[in-house]
Amino acid sequence: ETARRQRELLAGQVAIPKTYDADHVRAIHRHLFQDVYAWAGEFRSVNISKGAGRGFGDVKTGEVDQLLDDVRKRVAGTDWGRLDRDTFAERAATVFAYLNQAHPFREGNGRTGKVFMEHVAERSRFTLDFGQ
Repeated sequence: ETARRQRELLAGQVAIPKTYDADHVRAIHRHLFQDVYAWAGEFRSVNISKGAGRGFGDVKTGEVDQLLDDVRKRVAGTDWGRLDRDTFAERAATVFAYLNQAHPFREGNGRTGKVFMEHVAERSRFTLDFGQ
């Protein structure tokens, strides 16, 4: 079901405002997981920690909004249409890293992040391939 909903989002069949902020992230998660989690689209209310070596450590709930504001600023502050391939890859990786670090939901952060990054890539002349 989430795969179908992801295809809907990427095909533009579902209109969500592409504001590249916390509301945008919530809207993606809500659409993807509306039939899976009662809390779809709601940021987690508990701190989480992922094991050492996974790329991020303790993520406090109070840090989520700041990290997502950093994401918004980085997306807004980049002229995506003018970037060459290497610069696009660098900037996109940085945005994705901030979004991943925020880890705003208890579950579904990866799929939500991929859709978000596809939306970012739409502002450029490049596409992303998460199948590689």
